[in-house]
Order: sequence, then structure tokens, then C-alpha cells
Amino acid sequence: MPTTNPARPISVRTLALRAGGAAALAVSAAHADEPDQPVRLGPLVVREWREAAAMPSAAHADLETDSPDLTKVFRQVPGLVAQESFGGFDPPRLAARGSGLQSAPSSRGLWISFRGMPINAADGSFNLALLEGGWLESAELIRGTAAGVPALGGALAFGGDPIGEGNRLSGSYGSHGSVALDARGSHSGETFEVAGRAAYAATGGWRPHSAQERESVFAASRFRLDERTDLTVQLLATSPWFEIPGPLTKFAALHTPTTPQAAVIRDRPRRETAYAQINARATRRWPDGSVSIACGAVGSHDAFYQLQANGVSETDGADAYFQLEAARDWGMADHHTEFSALLQSGWWDSSRYRNDAGEKGALIGDHRLRPLTLTTALGHRIDLAGDHHLGLGVSALTATRGLGDRFAGIAGSQPLVLDFHGTRVAPRVAWSWDLAADTTLTASWSRSYEPPTYNDLIHTEGPAAARVLRTADLDWQRADTFDLGIRGSHDRLAWSACLYYGLWRDEFLRLANADGSSRGTVNAGDTIHAGFESALEWDLYRQGGYSVTANLTYNYCDARFDEDPLYGNRHLAGVPPHTGWLGLRAVTPGGWFIAPGCDLREGSTYADHANNLAYGGSARWSLEIGRRHPDGWSLALGIGNLFDSADIASTSGVLDRAANPAATSIFLPAAGRTVSLRFEYAW
Repeated sequence: MPTTNPARPISVRTLALRAGGAAALAVSAAHADEPDQPVRLGPLVVREWREAAAMPSAAHADLETDSPDLTKVFRQVPGLVAQESFGGFDPPRLAARGSGLQSAPSSRGLWISFRGMPINAADGSFNLALLEGGWLESAELIRGTAAGVPALGGALAFGGDPIGEGNRLSGSYGSHGSVALDARGSHSGETFEVAGRAAYAATGGWRPHSAQERESVFAASRFRLDERTDLTVQLLATSPWFEIPGPLTKFAALHTPTTPQAAVIRDRPRRETAYAQINARATRRWPDGSVSIACGAVGSHDAFYQLQANGVSETDGADAYFQLEAARDWGMADHHTEFSALLQSGWWDSSRYRNDAGEKGALIGDHRLRPLTLTTALGHRIDLAGDHHLGLGVSALTATRGLGDRFAGIAGSQPLVLDFHGTRVAPRVAWSWDLAADTTLTASWSRSYEPPTYNDLIHTEGPAAARVLRTADLDWQRADTFDLGIRGSHDRLAWSACLYYGLWRDEFLRLANADGSSRGTVNAGDTIHAGFESALEWDLYRQGGYSVTANLTYNYCDARFDEDPLYGNRHLAGVPPHTGWLGLRAVTPGGWFIAPGCDLREGSTYADHANNLAYGGSARWSLEIGRRHPDGWSLALGIGNLFDSADIASTSGVLDRAANPAATSIFLPAAGRTVSLRFEYAW
């Protein structure tokens, strides 16, 4: 257990009780799982589109990892760009099509769910540290604006059977004192099933002041009320804590990454969270359709100690949500309609303080925050003659971001005033053509909107010793995106590829000063997000119990200003142009396996919108070797950053202009070589 933890967050048990109490007081809902589970074809296969108005940007990936490191999980999903932060299970920089990469840690730009439970808070923000990487069994990503959700990056749903089968115990130990334990079990009766999981992970960190610790619990029960009706109840509780070692100059990140920083030693930046969510979902199915109703409640406590320039934020929140989903086939299955509605509401108490040597200093803000987001989506697919299909859809998005200022203020300060609300309507249309039994060509146009989160609307200003809070006057960001894609399979090969071109308006740009202090979020003018996304799975060899498979994802994203008065056509900061993952896996009849992999990044990733400061590409190899025995046990040796290359992992945010690039501390170094030994027993 880390020894530098000055104050632990509220326990998981306490938050579970809070969420249960909130559930009794609130009307709420969850994103329902699909009624049919996909057949497992491998670690990365593009599957059927999720909604009736089928879009070419939808993909499904089965995930193969038991690591708590989310970066290792996300890189398997085509269309996702994941950049390591501090080298553990802390939140990586995550985005689809460049959405949300302006912020660090990533906290918007995607709508995320875990087994139907929304991870986004009522204002659209999310904390990726809440997700246990080893529990993410499959992912479905409807990329970009086709998702019909209030996030321009799209919808990312982590699925899998909440009950599962059998029992399993696993653990690992590795470099820097990294420990991970995971236990799961299930039981089935005639009309019910129950399952539970528990996980613990901790590391001392490879850089000074980068210790981490997390405890997680998941429980689920499913009741078969009759032949057509199921009721599922789920509980997720987690308590992540991690230190933040801080950004470095480019030279220091590459040559002296483990040198302690004076500001980090002084301010002890860290984040402590306690979170619990409980949800219930009832699903009834007919031969020609289904209806699912879900409700849930969330209780959370979050304390974020940043460097002195940004201070300390502490939030206690309760969220409630309600969701309805329905699907219907009409006539001879030539018409298919889907409808969904999700209402999320929050009641938060948020306080802001100065950071005085790692402790809460003078109070600079005290607020009641009342977010509400309502999303309704209607999609209809028509099966035309000649294996053609037409998809039509429309989403209505309503958002309010209320604020009540309880802070008396200091001399010369003014009360915060915030009155953000509005409704937007987002249409979409898609066409697809089944060229062959296993190959489909698709094209679509879609519009989507995203409202700001409180992190966008509220920021700090002024000198470090006298910071004050200010609000920003922001409009919704909007995107119109054109997609052209193809997907298919033949024999031992499965593939998908998609070209996209997006015209963005009023894009959120979250800016920072060179010292790390926030400059707030602004609406940009016109921007363009265009690129190419692809995935490939190839069964290279399979005979006599031997097999060799290859998996590849490749993403190209060109995100830039469009004739901006200040930046012209320069690249948007924070968006790497080329990213991808290459993985090989060879297995013998006796269960022995070897799996090399390479995390790829090419081209210049800019740290400022003026394009004065950038870092280059990298190719970081990893290797796993071990044996999975038929009796249920397995043993594996894993090596990360196999050749111990010195690279830049990502940045701690973006700047508008780096006036002195050599002295600008904004870079996060990639972790050096790591070694871990993992054991598992299943029965």
C-alpha cells in the first residue's frame, strides 16, 4: 500500500450504501445490454452495427487482457486513440476522431457505459480510473457523430455477460512493486443467477510520486420472471487513488524522466475518488421486438489535488438516471425501428480551495451544481431490393448546467453566474449495400452536438496566491460527418475500413498557460476532423492444435483549423496523426503461447495550437509468453517496453502558443521496461 497517501477517500462500502439510498429517492435508468450475445471470433473482429440506422463507423471488438492498465485494453478497439499518462491504471488520454484530446485527463468527448451502466456523470464528464481493465471483455464503439449521443467522439459500450460462468482467481506481481489480484465467482439456480467480482491493484510507480491503488467490487443478479422477461440488478463500487508526478520539459522527459520536480514535492498532486452505482434493468422480448426499462443511482466523492496554479477541487455528488429502449420489426422484417431515451440528473456540492503545500488552503469557491441531460434517439432501417438498406435517424438533445453560488467571496470578487441550457436536434442518414454474403459497403451523413461539462464552464484565474473562479460563456459544439466504409470477412480474414470527413463548429478547446494553470475553455471557429480507421484480423495458420493469428488496428486523424484568423490551417494540438496496434499470437497444442505486440505512433503530435512545440513517433514493443493448461491454470510472463526505449507518452494538456518551447513543462514520459508474472486458476 502506498505510504505517501495523506488522506484516503470514502470507503467503497460507504458509497455503496449511499447509492442504495439514492436509488430509493430517484427515478433513473441504465443503457441496456443487447439481448443477443455475439459469438466470440477472436480478440478483434468487426461485428454488426448496433442500432437500426446502421452506420459504417460502428465496430465490435472482443478484448483479451487481464491487466488493470486501460491503455492496453483501449488500443485493441479500432477507432480509439489511447495515450498512456503515468504508466499505471490512471486515466489515459482517450479519444475517437480527435474528440476530447484537448483535455487532460480526458473527461469528455465519448459516452461510455459498462454492462449497461453509464460511466458518464450527468454533465457528460467521466473518470476513466473507475474502470477495472481486467473486467472489460468486449467493446462496441459507434465512432463519431453516428452514435446519436451528446458526445462528438461517439458511444463506447463495454459489454459481456454480467453473470459469466465458473470461478476464477488470478494475481500478478511485477516491476515497481506492482500487485494485482482478481477473484470472481457465480452460481445458477432454476430461475436466477448471481455473480460477484473483486479486484485490487497497487503500484509504487516508476517515477517519484506516482504511486497508485484501487479497490473494486462488482455484483450482479439476474432473475427470469417468465420465458420472455428478465430482471437484472447490478452494483459497481470502486475506490481509485493515484499520485500525479507532473509534466516535464521535452528534454527532461526523454533524458531524466525520474528526476523529482520541486513543484510536485511541494504541492503533492493526487486524485482520490470513491464511487458506487446500483442499477436495475427489466427486459421483455417478443419474436418481433423487445422493450427494456432501466433505472440507477450513483454516489460519488472526488478530491482532485492539482498543482498550486489550479488548486484543489472537492465534489460530493448524487446522480440518477432513467432509460427506455425499444425495438420492433415491422411486416416481413423489411422495416426495423429502434427508440431510446436517457435522462440523467445530478445533485452535486462542489468546493474549490488553494493548494497550500499539498493541503486544502483558503476556500475560493463553494457551489451547488445541478446538471441535467436528456437524450432521445429514433432510428429506422428499411431493407430495400438488391441487398440495399436505408437507415434514417434523429436525436433530440437537451442539457442544463445549473449553478448556485454559496461562496461569499473575497474583496473585489463577483458571484459566479451560470445559466447554460438548450435543446438541439441531430439528424442522420445511412445507406448500405451487401456486395456479397460477407462484405458490406456503407455510406452515411450525420450531425451531432455536445454540451459543455462543468470542467469546461468553470476555471481558475489570477495569481497562484489569490486564485478566483470564473465561468465561460460557451455554445454547444457541433459536427457534420460524412463516412464511407467497408467491412467483411473471407476464409480466415476479417477486416473493416472507414474514411470520414467532419466539419466541426464551435469545438471546445481547453487551454493552459506554460505553468500549467488553466486558461479555461473557448469555442473555436471552424475546424476539420478527417481521417481513416481500419482493423484487420488474420488467422495465419491453424492445424493440429497449432495456431498463429495477427491483429492490426490503424487510425489516421488530420484535425486542423479551417482558415482561422489566428492559426490559419494549423494542426489542432493533442491529436497524434498516425496510431495503431500490431499483435501476433502463436499457440501450441499443449497450451504454450507467445504473443509479441507493438504500439505504434507516427508523425508530429503538437502540444500547442501554434504548432511551435511537438513530439515525434514511437514503436514500443511488448511480449507475453506462458502456458494455459487444460486443467484450468495458466502462468504468463509479460514484458512491457521490451527494448526500454525512451519516448514521450502524451502531454498533460495543450497550450495555445508555446512562447519558449525548450522550457515548457507539458510532456509525460513513457514508462521504461517493466516485467510482470501472472498466475490464474479457473474451475
